[in-house]
Amino acid sequence: MKRREAEIGKLLEFLSKKSSGFTKPKLVLIGGYALRTFIPFSRYTRDCDFALTKKNGWALDQIKNWLSKNTNVESFEKRAL
Repeated sequence: MKRREAEIGKLLEFLSKKSSGFTKPKLVLIGGYALRTFIPFSRYTRDCDFALTKKNGWALDQIKNWLSKNTNVESFEKRAL
């Protein structure tokens, strides 16, 4: 688990640099890794979740191009009912 934590840490640093501090495109870290900022104990999670808005197409396509082909990227779209 420590190896996975180290790899996700590297990925977060990489994404921060590529996106100018998560601003271009605007990315919001959510889920377990975001929660770790506010809880006093270490908590392992299996994935790293971001929220982003759709603006002139999906910024996710740009982000996928930054990543290795071995990186699994899934997307879920919230739609109005």
